[in-house]
Amino acid sequence: MSRRWISGAGFVLALILTCGPAAVAQQDAYAGLDAYISRVQRDWGVPGAAVVVVKNDAVVFKKVYGVRTLGKPAPVDENTLFVIGSATKAFTVASLGILVDEGKLKWDDHVSRLLPGFELYDPYATREVTVRDIVSHRTGLPGENFLFWGSQLPRDEIIRRMRFLRPDSSIRSHFEYQNEMFITAGQIIPAVTGRSWDDFVRERIFGPLGMTSSLTSEPASPQGMDLASPHSDITGTMQLIPEIKLYNAAPAGAIHSNIDDMEKWLRLQMHNGSFNGKHVFSEAVGKEMHSPQTLIPLQAAASGLPAPDANFFAYGLGWFLHDYHGHLLIDHGGATDGMTTMVGFAPNDNLGFVILTNANQIPFLESVMFRIVDIGLERPEKDWNAYYREQKKEYEDKEKAAEEKFQKERVAGTHPSLPLASYAGKYTDELYGPAEISISGDRLVLRLTDLGFNADLEHWHYDTFRIQWRMTDHLADPSVKLLTFVLDAEGKPSQLRIQHVGEFHRVP
Repeated sequence: MSRRWISGAGFVLALILTCGPAAVAQQDAYAGLDAYISRVQRDWGVPGAAVVVVKNDAVVFKKVYGVRTLGKPAPVDENTLFVIGSATKAFTVASLGILVDEGKLKWDDHVSRLLPGFELYDPYATREVTVRDIVSHRTGLPGENFLFWGSQLPRDEIIRRMRFLRPDSSIRSHFEYQNEMFITAGQIIPAVTGRSWDDFVRERIFGPLGMTSSLTSEPASPQGMDLASPHSDITGTMQLIPEIKLYNAAPAGAIHSNIDDMEKWLRLQMHNGSFNGKHVFSEAVGKEMHSPQTLIPLQAAASGLPAPDANFFAYGLGWFLHDYHGHLLIDHGGATDGMTTMVGFAPNDNLGFVILTNANQIPFLESVMFRIVDIGLERPEKDWNAYYREQKKEYEDKEKAAEEKFQKERVAGTHPSLPLASYAGKYTDELYGPAEISISGDRLVLRLTDLGFNADLEHWHYDTFRIQWRMTDHLADPSVKLLTFVLDAEGKPSQLRIQHVGEFHRVP
């Protein structure tokens, strides 16, 4: 098979394949996909995207769309780098799988044996948690915390602080998506090999696959590089936003890659560890990664991307698994501020796809993904774009109702117990570090110094204040809305409680 690329004024690359009748027929099946993606792109305001589809080990569709940055003419091309977010997790698991093949660790090895000093809040979990547990989201630890998202804490310090994070449940009792445990998984690699996670991924995965453009860390000289910029839908308008730096959490979600490199990664996964005659990991490791490890209730659909009519939902090792009209789908999305990705395949149907975007529009991914799957499985055509637009409306209606309920629960006519200056000072938490309260004009300001988060505090009622984060998109969890000061027996502030985060105690 030979191929060549043609770049057009509409920033669309057309793949021309010279191949047999079967591959040509597969190409013909996807003839209408280009127009569909273009329409969905316009509907969701996505500035740029790249899509590849593999069927029966042939590339049957590969095109790019739009621009790298709104307001600038540079088009997305096959070399444009996107942040793939949590699709990175499968690279971390594959790295561990290589070490399993080499006999340097086992999936059921205890993490505390591999990482001396590793400790969790629950001593039993510290002793018992395994490599398999931390890469299948079943440690019992909650996922909503600020330790890594946009903070400057190094990986080892993030892992050290996990001993202060209270579990939501007992180990292996249920699924709960947990990024910090994938940072921990990444740090197992230098503990076992003496090579950093970054070097190992570059040498043992990128190198053999020829993923010559992909990056595990921040570009040394980003100026002039073929980089997509992040965008977010802010109050109904797609806008350019600053790129969040996630390199301290890279094993959980910070690889930069392009559509050419990700095609190679996809085909490696579809072949359970082999690509173009090169064996990166064994078939046994591939099958273990792609097998259910943790069952997920279908009601927890927001934790992943099951098909709308799925009968089962599970997490393997770095991959989600679910059914679609009797067909197994294995996939994993990625979402950082202003970038979204989907990598997936139907192993029994020899169908795979990668979708990269520079916007936070997950419905775009879903609309394109299921159209690709329907074509590949020869299912009746469905307007997934219309379906997800209706889903969005339902979601927005629920959000509006929740905000109205939140506003009604506010007690009007109250005021703080003390003058604002009395609340100012330093507070601390073992997990999140220092919190400083200061006065700016007529309001209080919160600064989480270790994490680099800042917020203005608007009086809500009594000694509770609403948090107005000084950041774009979802850098801080939008559900974290309230901060309450707790007074001691002498009527002085002794601690502050941040909703869904924790308690910070006043420093004398």
